[in-house]
Amino acid sequence: MEHPKRTSARTAVQTIGDAAAGGAQSIDRAATLLLLVGRAGPSGARLSELVEQCDLSKPTVRRMLLALVRAGLLDQDPETRRYYIGPEIYVLGTLASTRFG
Repeated sequence: MEHPKRTSARTAVQTIGDAAAGGAQSIDRAATLLLLVGRAGPSGARLSELVEQCDLSKPTVRRMLLALVRAGLLDQDPETRRYYIGPEIYVLGTLASTRFG
């Protein structure tokens, strides 16, 4: 079975503008944020870093991050306020491992 190609964070960010035509702009933005937070690794990502990397307004990024935290896809450390991959991503990864294992 062929594995899907991985995209760079830069490529993922470039898709934000392209999504409006397809009507899936919010989903593309959320996916971009998930990729950026994931690629930040164990040090996590700051709101300001994410705003800079995805070229969206701070309020927009904040709203998207809060929705992803509510869904369990991201976590936010209450002390450092950095964002990390959340527990539901682990669950999804575990489910996907049978396909890509």
